[in-house]
Amino acid sequence: MLQRFNTAELALHGVFHFDSDPAKQLKAILREAAISEPVLAYNHKTLKRLAFSWNAMFIALGSRAKLEAFAARLTDASSPALQRLAFMKPQPGIDMLYGKDQSDPHGTNGVEIVEYVFSDTSERADYYACQYDTSAPAMRSVWDRGLVRRFVGFDTPETVFSVDGFPIWDVVHIIAMTPWQMIRMIGPTNRAFDHYSKKAGRGKRKELFARWDNQRGLIRMGARPNRK
Repeated sequence: MLQRFNTAELALHGVFHFDSDPAKQLKAILREAAISEPVLAYNHKTLKRLAFSWNAMFIALGSRAKLEAFAARLTDASSPALQRLAFMKPQPGIDMLYGKDQSDPHGTNGVEIVEYVFSDTSERADYYACQYDTSAPAMRSVWDRGLVRRFVGFDTPETVFSVDGFPIWDVVHIIAMTPWQMIRMIGPTNRAFDHYSKKAGRGKRKELFARWDNQRGLIRMGARPNRK
């Protein structure tokens, strides 16, 4: 099992809305689509934005050829539940897929969080730069200490399918930690962000976070992993 995934890899992100039992229905769709690559699959409470809603998602890692084949199967197998399907690229340095101890966070009774990020197009370049020069090393230092089990980020360069008018986020983050880590990580995380934000010339942590609030919108959801 790898601690990090190859940053040259692609990911396929599928988003669904199910009227009932999203965990069971998502498992059935992935099984029918014959997806055997590494998959992160989640369901969460129904999110509503504009006239649309979603309550389940997956991220599959693999080669473009395999992911294109999966996308073709999914578009055949999941209608009308499928809301959006997009290729994603791992964000540089934000690639702590498995825990420092090499364990998969899905194997623990921890807390998992999915963040859908809508960055302002006029601020996107600076926001992304902040992710790479501040978030990535700060969270890497916390991960190195075993205080977070998963911290991965993806941006979305290519949409394969979308319900007409469906909300378009440009970044997805997934964070996983145990309850013990949630308590222990607060102080070290704050200090790490202060250190790397100052090092990058972005001021203190609070200044950086305030800047982010003006650069992007964020939906943060507690999510349940679909376990095998």
